[in-house]
Amino acid sequence: GLVPTGLLEMSPSVTLAVAAAFSFFAVLLALPAAPADVALGFLYGPVWGLALALVVKTLAAAAAFVAARRGLRGVVEKAVGAVMSRKRMERFDEAVSQDGLKLVFLVRLSPIFPYGLMSYFFGTTSVDFLSFILGTFFGSVPGVSILTNTGALASYAASTSASSDAAGAAAAAA
Repeated sequence: GLVPTGLLEMSPSVTLAVAAAFSFFAVLLALPAAPADVALGFLYGPVWGLALALVVKTLAAAAAFVAARRGLRGVVEKAVGAVMSRKRMERFDEAVSQDGLKLVFLVRLSPIFPYGLMSYFFGTTSVDFLSFILGTFFGSVPGVSILTNTGALASYAASTSASSDAAGAAAAAA
């Protein structure tokens, strides 16, 4: 199936912890977190799945941001320097210093920019923490909503299919 059977048989709190940890570490390790968002939608529905995914992703983005700002700045700047000129980086930082909230929001709206990597990248800029968090949270809503709704629809389809299979088996047995 879409979700490993063992995961569905765990208690709801364990299932939540596993799904949240997967999402959190996917962002921290700069891996695609979309499967975790789909899984949260599958397991918790479109509303709770969205709420949980947004909270977990925002917390993970905050952790990456702080890590880049405090301890990994040199590593992140070196990695960014491999793909972006120093002059371009300075211009971007200047733009962020003037309107950080809007730039973070717009970057989060775009599926082109890798979520985890951008969290580390913003940690090396002059954007303030609150602007980063607000831009991240609200800019992530449309994309995460699509993913959690996809998971919720898959859950509905799976349950509908299982019900119709059970009804068909019961009718055949009668």
